[in-house]
Amino acid sequence: MLELGSLPVEVASNTLKTLRSKPILPRYLVGNDAAILIETRKSMTDIEFENLLRVLY
Repeated sequence: MLELGSLPVEVASNTLKTLRSKPILPRYLVGNDAAILIETRKSMTDIEFENLLRVLY
């Protein structure tokens, strides 16, 4: 799953957009891997999700 990670330039670009936005929200998704993780998270308990993250990363 690490190969799905976002490129540094994509993260930096999103960070700049975030800093320029009003209001600044607490979280922003960057890349397909983040969207996949959020969708996966919705179908799991906190413990299940944390265990998944430990296996993946």
